[in-house]
Amino acid sequence: MLREAARPLVRALSEDRADRECLNVLANLMRVRSVQDLTASRAVGIIPLLRTATLEESGEELNRESLMDLMGRVERLTMAAFEVFVSCREQLYEVRAHEAARLQASLLKRAEQILAGHGHDGTIVAGLEENPPVNQQREV
Repeated sequence: MLREAARPLVRALSEDRADRECLNVLANLMRVRSVQDLTASRAVGIIPLLRTATLEESGEELNRESLMDLMGRVERLTMAAFEVFVSCREQLYEVRAHEAARLQASLLKRAEQILAGHGHDGTIVAGLEENPPVNQQREV
């Protein structure tokens, strides 16, 4: 995935145009990296590495102004990647929180049924009748 994403991102950096294709590639890359066990800096940290590839792609030495422009483009692309990454992580955590709440509600409902002496299908659970027999005290 990274190898396929690098080409259009390097092209966008070298041509100074972040078109729709570039942004889609960046978004897809960050979506994949957001579900991996990576910190934000590791997930997004690949974008500044494209600066070297962009310099090699140009094949020419850049003057100070051109280099500063490239640095700005890399920085903007890195910030865009970070925004997508954070948004995807937020969505992932929301889904996980919703699933945990749903599971908790299901478990609480099941526990209430058991405590009421009924199974999940409404049948009375053996040993949990509504009026269980009083235990007889053992003589010591």
